[in-house]
Amino acid sequence: MDGYAVLLSPRARFNPSAPVRALRPVRPAVARSKARAGTVARQRRVLSVMLATLAVPLVVALATGSVAAWWLVVALLPVLFVYIAILVRARRLMAEREINTAFFGPSGRVAYDLGDVFSDAGGPGPLERMAAGGAGSYR
Repeated sequence: MDGYAVLLSPRARFNPSAPVRALRPVRPAVARSKARAGTVARQRRVLSVMLATLAVPLVVALATGSVAAWWLVVALLPVLFVYIAILVRARRLMAEREINTAFFGPSGRVAYDLGDVFSDAGGPGPLERMAAGGAGSYR
């Protein structure tokens, strides 16, 4: 029976006496994506708490004109901006590491930024090796 006959059969055959296959263990990529999802959720919670902490004194300052509430808003804004800058930098560094791993492999030469990937520093780069057909060095 070919694959089409199995796909188009009216009923899938069920054998209750067949052994049940065990579930596959969690692969590292799945575990890594779950860890990243947890990190993203934590970052969103921190941002939401920081924005709520900023919104309350802002509303009080707008409603009452309180000088103390305005100073609290002014004091909280740099903290919020520094946290956002740290998040942006961390994501940029993670993207550079991912690109380095994709181009050079886990044990290959490490580029320091995107400029090193596309520059001609010391011989043919990864793009030239790919164009020449020798890019099959992924591990």
